[in-house]
Amino acid sequence: MTTLGSQLRVVSSEQIEREIAIDLIGCDRADSVALDCARARTILWALSRANPPHILSVMNMLLDRAIPLAGSSDEPAERRRIRGLLDELVEIGDVIELPGGRWHPAAVREVDLGKLDDHRLLIGGVPTTALPADLRAEIDHDGPFRRVRGDRLRRALALPTEQLDSWAGVPIANLTDWAERILSSKLSPYTEAQDGNVMRIYAPHNAWRGSQQTKRWQDRFESATGRFLAEKSHFGTTEYRVIDVRSGRVEQSGAILLPGEARRLMYALDLRAANPVDVIYERTDGLLSLTLWSEIPRSERRLFGALGTLVAPRERYYPRRWRFALSRDAIVMKHIQALGVRLVATGQGRAGH
Repeated sequence: MTTLGSQLRVVSSEQIEREIAIDLIGCDRADSVALDCARARTILWALSRANPPHILSVMNMLLDRAIPLAGSSDEPAERRRIRGLLDELVEIGDVIELPGGRWHPAAVREVDLGKLDDHRLLIGGVPTTALPADLRAEIDHDGPFRRVRGDRLRRALALPTEQLDSWAGVPIANLTDWAERILSSKLSPYTEAQDGNVMRIYAPHNAWRGSQQTKRWQDRFESATGRFLAEKSHFGTTEYRVIDVRSGRVEQSGAILLPGEARRLMYALDLRAANPVDVIYERTDGLLSLTLWSEIPRSERRLFGALGTLVAPRERYYPRRWRFALSRDAIVMKHIQALGVRLVATGQGRAGH
């Protein structure tokens, strides 16, 4: 007679993770962020069969799986981490954020990285598990990104191809012309809200030379006159608008800026004030390295994430260090210079941060 106990086998946590990885992405070679993003795509895909699910439903299902796997009891920290992962999937274009807190998988397509190499990006909400096994083997998982070499997967699935700049969303106009259009947009009369939240304006002309953009905001502007980028917290989120100020009083206000527009406008205002931020660069060991103390706009983050690797410190947000193969030097430097930054070679003097 065979007992239940004799049928059980002890499985190590490493074996469990390996089998989960194979189920999610078709192989056991992936980092923890890639596995978490694969879980998120799978859950969102399943929940979206009827109607776009609410973000809380997606997060709760991910949380139910993440805490046991991580062996963590810190639910708030895990919730923040999961929300960050989902934001990354929105950022790269795998997920669409709809009104009312609803999220939906984005259409699947390939992004052509040009003549840099034979890799493409697989973008869209379809989970890797939904693909045939032979096609899953064509995909490399790297953090939130899925990369494909060659065009076999594109041909097998008849995928459309999107160009790199289009996918990244980099504006066609140069920084100055783009900012002029945003700053000169139509504004409406402003009525002071009674919620007690403080409005701040971005004032690089009053900041230390080369200082971080986070240090260029001011909440007192009694003598200010003109159009400014303004920041205000609202129900736990931060909104950015263009406002018109006369002798320290806000007279008019524009619509809420789209994601990424506020950061790009900050670079334009830095350039207008002749006070650009510093970016340290170095070319060594076949790599181009950029070190930044201010975040880059959403489009550039997409682009740099596709072309290189972000190395972020564990205990703090800055500095942000990006590393790229030297074969991508020209395109990377083109886009960072387009932000009007002050490029400083390693070892040269730079402003304080």
